[in-house]
Amino acid sequence: MKGTDYAFLVMHNHPSNSHFSEKDIKTFVDAVNMSILIVLGNNGAIYILEKTRDLLPNEIISARKTLLDWKKDFISYDTVIEQIKAFGIVHSEI
Repeated sequence: MKGTDYAFLVMHNHPSNSHFSEKDIKTFVDAVNMSILIVLGNNGAIYILEKTRDLLPNEIISARKTLLDWKKDFISYDTVIEQIKAFGIVHSEI
């Protein structure tokens, strides 16, 4: 997908009804052309991440550090979501 003029929306299912995984968010942050990521729970829950702009290289590094802190249980999921907002990533739940 690199080098294209298209933005992509990616949607997938979480049968456990859980929110975004660390891998989901890392993939979203790293993907240059992915502008929206949606996770659907089997119970009808919908979780959405949307980039409002391109991330700068230093923001990608900061987001990866945030995700590593979450993986090591140093911070919570809610803290991750709050911190990535600074990079122009909007989170919604329906």
